[in-house]
Amino acid sequence: MANALPAFPEFDVSETSTQAARWQKWLFRFENLLVAMDVTNKKRQRALLLHHAGEATNEIFDTLPNTTAGEGEDPFDKAVQALTNYFTPRQNREYEIYVFRQENNESISAFHTRLRQLAITCEFSDVDREIKTQIVQSCSSHKLRTKALENPSYTLTQLLDAGKAMELSKAQAANIEDKQSVHKLSSYSGNRSRRTKTRKDQPLFKIKVNDTPITVMADSGASINILGEKEYHKLPNRPSLEPSRVKIYGYQSKVPLRVLGKFRPILE
Repeated sequence: MANALPAFPEFDVSETSTQAARWQKWLFRFENLLVAMDVTNKKRQRALLLHHAGEATNEIFDTLPNTTAGEGEDPFDKAVQALTNYFTPRQNREYEIYVFRQENNESISAFHTRLRQLAITCEFSDVDREIKTQIVQSCSSHKLRTKALENPSYTLTQLLDAGKAMELSKAQAANIEDKQSVHKLSSYSGNRSRRTKTRKDQPLFKIKVNDTPITVMADSGASINILGEKEYHKLPNRPSLEPSRVKIYGYQSKVPLRVLGKFRPILE
């Protein structure tokens, strides 16, 4: 009684742009299946190849030339070669290298994975070395490229670790800056110490803070909004102040200003 054949996914011929890489992967897994099943007969290997490849692949195979094994030829290898030639036509090493470019917002790990997939059809003699070269040449991080050039003995693993560390520190720094960075709106008061940084080109204008008109000075180079104590006490129904750990320094001063607290105003 014949043994039932194990389940194995058919090869998907619909997405032509990734056929070459997917065919190589499918074929590698199929050959592993043959080893697991202990199938050594070449004719049976060929029959199983065409059976598991699926109907769409068989229809393609039927149209291919030179698929019949001649005297002394391996029928399995003959079928594999014919399908491989079809699914990986005109391998273009220059074009594959051209698309080795890190995309916007693509992490170094995702970039590395994509390079691995693209390298399948590039016939590189040393894949790790070529991928390292492509990362150095094509990564979007100038800092990582500089570090790699300063350390030519870096392995691919070391380069990837450095790239991940840079991405992490950049993300952490951006998170901190996002929490602290707001436009500064310096309150223009009669206090002389608060006018130290006043320049003629910094305009004064009136706004409403919690429905109270106040004259302010715009300072686009600052990262916070400041309201003087005098102006704060002018506010009707003064909002409650929350403790603030942010240190604020006057222009060219090394001594932090006294901060009473912080609140979230309504500006008009």
